[in-house]
Amino acid sequence: MTESNALEQLTVGSRLEMWEAAKALVAAENHQVVPKLLDLMATSCDAERRVAAAWTLGFLRSSAALEPLIKILDNRSEPSTLRDQAAESLGYVSDPKAREVLARNLFDENADVAFSCAFAFRTVGISDDIPLLEKLATKSSLTNSYGAYVAQEAREAIEQIRSRDK
Repeated sequence: MTESNALEQLTVGSRLEMWEAAKALVAAENHQVVPKLLDLMATSCDAERRVAAAWTLGFLRSSAALEPLIKILDNRSEPSTLRDQAAESLGYVSDPKAREVLARNLFDENADVAFSCAFAFRTVGISDDIPLLEKLATKSSLTNSYGAYVAQEAREAIEQIRSRDK
């Protein structure tokens, strides 16, 4: 699949075509598609297309996506599926500037968002974040939509931070 075809499928294709196009764009590792992905993430009326664009930007580890992803995660009027993907993608982008927004949303009422914030701390977290993650690990009884425990993800983030600090 050519990149131009993949971008078209991401924009107008069926659900299956859209996700196959997202995977193809990640595999191609061509960052020239980033502006179009940012535009799609910002302007599409289809929430799942915005999620697919955020997913792709995350896996491309696009630093240009940092601020738009932060804004999405912090905007509680955005669909929770998009906020969840924004948090996960911030983990893949792995920029320490994301720590503040992740901390603000770590205790989100939506378990998927909280889980993905904890997940992102695996890559951006520092030892200063451990007390916040410990609080989540001891207080949360939430499970995300895949049945994974938010508290367990917080514990795993703590372990990763500690292993990096050694």
